[in-house]
Amino acid sequence: MDVRVDRLRCCDLQEQGEALLEANGQETGHRELDIDWSVYSLAEAAHKLLVFGAWAGEELVGYVAGFFVDKHIQHQSWCYAQVDVFYVDPDHRNAATCEQLMSAFSRAARSLTATSVLWGAKAGSAFERVLDSKDRFTKFEVFYEEQIEW
Repeated sequence: MDVRVDRLRCCDLQEQGEALLEANGQETGHRELDIDWSVYSLAEAAHKLLVFGAWAGEELVGYVAGFFVDKHIQHQSWCYAQVDVFYVDPDHRNAATCEQLMSAFSRAARSLTATSVLWGAKAGSAFERVLDSKDRFTKFEVFYEEQIEW
């Protein structure tokens, strides 16, 4: 089935994406899902939130959400968009659907004057291999998390 990609408001993601959000949380398994929708709403009101959904018929099957940063604290001439979350249901996860979501996000970032988009990928994941295989992406940092005991 063909998938269509379109802009998605955060309230619509909250309402229509509950199952996808939960599936994403279970698949990654790193942290319990605990979304602060008020942050998304504030960013959306400030035109700093980019959210796109992928639909198969009437069913939401994927989404990408991120934030536009118009001035980096240490690099004042650099404005960019950073992807917060990117997920496609495994039954619809294919190159075409993922590319449509990624392209929609990148076009929207460009329309806001972003000079780059930061995509995160789990180490060793298929998505990391895809990003590594495409010339338009450059791996420039790797993040490591230190768990702090309290």
